[in-house]
Amino acid sequence: MSEPYLSDYEYHLRQLRAHLAGDTDQPLPSSFIPPAGYWTSREKDLFFHALVVHSRFRPDLIAASVKSKTIIDVCAYIDALDQAAVAAPPFQMPSLRSSLNGAMEVSESWVQHEEEQASILIEMEPEWEREGEEHRRSKLLESRSDNEPTYSIWKEEQQGLWDKQDSLAKLSIHHLQALDKLNRNADTRCHEIEPPSADIPTPAFDDSLIDPALLALSSSPARLPANALASAEQDRPLTPEFSPNPFSPPLPSSPNPNPHVFDLDPGQLSPASRRRLAKRLHMRKQRAEAAGKEADMASVKLLPGRKKTTEDSRLHKSRPKKYKPRKAGKWIQEADLQGKATKHKPSKLKPVKWIHFDLQDEANGSHVAAGPSVTNAEDEDDTNGLSVPDPDVNNAPTVRHGKRGLTSAHKILSLFEERGINANTLIECGLDIFNLSALGKLMGLIHSAYADSDEKIDSSISIETVKLLRNILLDFVSTLIHRAISIREQEVLLKRKIKVWRLDKEDEVAPANVADALQMQALSTHSLLSEVTEDGEGDVPHDATPGVPQVEGEDRQSDDIVEQSLVVEDDSSFHARLPPHREIAPLFVTMPRRVDDEQLMSTTTDEEELLAELDDEWELDKLDRRLEARYETTLWQAMNGGKP
Repeated sequence: MSEPYLSDYEYHLRQLRAHLAGDTDQPLPSSFIPPAGYWTSREKDLFFHALVVHSRFRPDLIAASVKSKTIIDVCAYIDALDQAAVAAPPFQMPSLRSSLNGAMEVSESWVQHEEEQASILIEMEPEWEREGEEHRRSKLLESRSDNEPTYSIWKEEQQGLWDKQDSLAKLSIHHLQALDKLNRNADTRCHEIEPPSADIPTPAFDDSLIDPALLALSSSPARLPANALASAEQDRPLTPEFSPNPFSPPLPSSPNPNPHVFDLDPGQLSPASRRRLAKRLHMRKQRAEAAGKEADMASVKLLPGRKKTTEDSRLHKSRPKKYKPRKAGKWIQEADLQGKATKHKPSKLKPVKWIHFDLQDEANGSHVAAGPSVTNAEDEDDTNGLSVPDPDVNNAPTVRHGKRGLTSAHKILSLFEERGINANTLIECGLDIFNLSALGKLMGLIHSAYADSDEKIDSSISIETVKLLRNILLDFVSTLIHRAISIREQEVLLKRKIKVWRLDKEDEVAPANVADALQMQALSTHSLLSEVTEDGEGDVPHDATPGVPQVEGEDRQSDDIVEQSLVVEDDSSFHARLPPHREIAPLFVTMPRRVDDEQLMSTTTDEEELLAELDDEWELDKLDRRLEARYETTLWQAMNGGKP
């Protein structure tokens, strides 16, 4: 590993982390923006970040990002920036060409050198990250004193948290399968129907705290006689025996409900859920009838897989009372030592003996292995029809049933249980929205790509990468929802008073609105993949159809007219086929769908000015090439003192 290259790489990492964290060497100074706004350096950083993310036309979103400023303060700051930009002299405004660094193009030798250094960095970087994490944890432990009474408890909690982080730092395909199993089990428990909620019982008070006369009145529905009231008045104590308890007794705890006791109410389900429930119960009944068992018709979704059988029930099976006789074949052939075959009738066959031979045919050098032999009635010895195996035979076949071990996913699942990783951990990390086993199958494509090579590929993914995918998904879906709702609101405003449109459910977003929102997010670019040929070149025209010859010129223009006339033929898909700009605000002038390349250049272009501009660009390109050569020479001198 080149030391200069390593130092340059570390410097680049420090710069990148400082840029992402917003730590600059020259922060913006604090200032007062009239009428009543004092902006600190931190608030200015948040303001300019929100200005890039949103727009100057959304001061409400910028104020929400800064959190310490109002919309009026944000508008005042934007106006101050506009006034300063207008008042600045022209010579003080730096040009974009001179302020930005140009992109440098290097030679193939430098690219090869960086590839070699990058392969070494890939191997060393995980070790650096592990050492850095251990150093950070040791610093955290040293920051707490050992004499603190809660130090041992805090250290144990931190160690458990670090064990969870280490377990999720590198996820293989089996890890993803185990996490997906945790997700499915949690979903099954959540979907189990809860028992009907009973009324909260009122706390029971002691009868000694109630007046005996009132207790006698409340215990009997009928009217008590006068003598009973008199006796109750006489038995009433002068002072209470017990003082009232100001604390209410705890509520009685009920055992965990059995999920199979409470079934789903079909009346509270949607039609699709009722169909799924009916299909589930029907298939469960069919499987039970095929297996000869009683079907469990509870509406709760059962766990997948077979029921687990214990080891005792597998080993200690009940002895059958009747045995089914085995029928022998018509003829059984026995190969003797000379290679001849003799036939025996089933009536003269006796049980099988194991005979061991240790003979060698000198002619062909073949060995005769041990095997079963069938004896006749004439050759039967005095064993009373029983064949005793030879104790000297060591290679007699024996059937051994080994204990079935756990799969890799189950081993990892047990490890997760030991370290306290469960469904709540996945919910805290935000991974409960993913089908992690499908992500593992996608990672398995890497193994299939390198199946023919000798290189061993160990594909894994970090939990931080999965979190990043989740954030990207949430950002995409939230933006899609906002745009779909906005499109629906604009559609309702435009079509509410037009009789030809029937908007029965104005508060619901139609699928066409979602399709328009997807089109606004440029999701339709995935169709460009169909234009790429097998050799990787996109030579297929934009509207090419397989098996149809392409036309050019006037024929193509006539096809455009036909296509435009066929746009609105289907009434059922009329709304979905119109693009959003034509649906909301149609244009007065329809632009041509295709423009010829020859018409891009205006016929009134001054050729002399064009040639002069091209000459300037050529000179500028020569200057860039000289700067690139000088830059590469500087790089080689910084690495090893000269170009090899």
